[in-house]
Amino acid sequence: MEYMIECHNLIKRFGETVALDNVNLNVNKHEIIAIIGPSGCGKTTLLRCIAGLERPDRGRIIMDGDIVFDSDKGIFVPPDKRGIGMVFQIFAVWPHMTVFENIAYPLKLRKIPKDEIERRVKEVIELVNLQGLENRYPHQLSGGQQQRISLGRALVMQPKVILFDEPMSNLDAKLAEKLKIDIRILVKNLKITAVYVTHDQLEALTVADRIAVMRNGRILEIGPSLDIYKKPKNTFTAEFVGVSNKIRGKVVKFMNSYIEIETQLGKLVCDPPYIDVKPNEEVVMYIRASDIDICPYPGPAEKRNAFEGRIKSRSFTGDSFIYIVEVNGAELRVHAPADIDIEESTRVVLVFDPSKVIVLKGGE
Repeated sequence: MEYMIECHNLIKRFGETVALDNVNLNVNKHEIIAIIGPSGCGKTTLLRCIAGLERPDRGRIIMDGDIVFDSDKGIFVPPDKRGIGMVFQIFAVWPHMTVFENIAYPLKLRKIPKDEIERRVKEVIELVNLQGLENRYPHQLSGGQQQRISLGRALVMQPKVILFDEPMSNLDAKLAEKLKIDIRILVKNLKITAVYVTHDQLEALTVADRIAVMRNGRILEIGPSLDIYKKPKNTFTAEFVGVSNKIRGKVVKFMNSYIEIETQLGKLVCDPPYIDVKPNEEVVMYIRASDIDICPYPGPAEKRNAFEGRIKSRSFTGDSFIYIVEVNGAELRVHAPADIDIEESTRVVLVFDPSKVIVLKGGE
């Protein structure tokens, strides 16, 4: 496997605070990897170390086979020599420059010939879908268009690597939804390696090939986006990527095709987990709100994982209902299509497939 970025045992402190605690990360060529985690977990510090905007205290960083930082050898390659582009959460555009001038600015600083600037800027303007806006100023544009200027300015330098630091934070939801899809298509088509930092797990799932989950300066786990979503390896990841319902229990039966777990809801059946658990072991189960079906009482006959409950509250979101259902003293969150309209206090049955239950060890 060819790596475009290799981070080895990175340590970075700010006073008494350890921002990076022996972080190791390899990014494949032409891959988009997202780094997610709560505020203060170290994800932006890691990105800035890769960019050269922060100097780690210890460790080594290799980009495309070249060492750009090595604490033991005293090597530190400055940001402008690393062949990277960056897109920040703040629309870093010059208000007194047109769209064309903003994108052309880094090329002019490097004294690229005028005809080459003209060609490259026109190509990038088409790539980021700003055609016809070349002579407009930032105040005449939407937030999404201003962020496209930032993206264009990063791409015009033809970088091997592009780094995104919370690029959707200042956009409204509709603009962000479109732009994150556009970014993925564009980066993949150009075969650029990208590192994408965000606190939004859905944004990461949309954009990235792989996701690294950070907490307290460490990478807890890393894997393909679908695995992080469907098969998280620890409870922090499961909760951070939006699994709404958490249930504790004990394994009472372990068969080849299924396991039974005693829970507050009652006896729950699920597929054999992808982690090693044993009979009588305490476990934590997670079930996504969208993976639970809500049925009229008395519900389907002879169905596994069918639990009687009562609707405690409901909220309408426009295309779905969010129900809070009380089952044996526990509360479960359920997302149902808008055509499933059930009044509060109604008796219902919740049903979920054994394959949809995420089972993790209780202490993780």
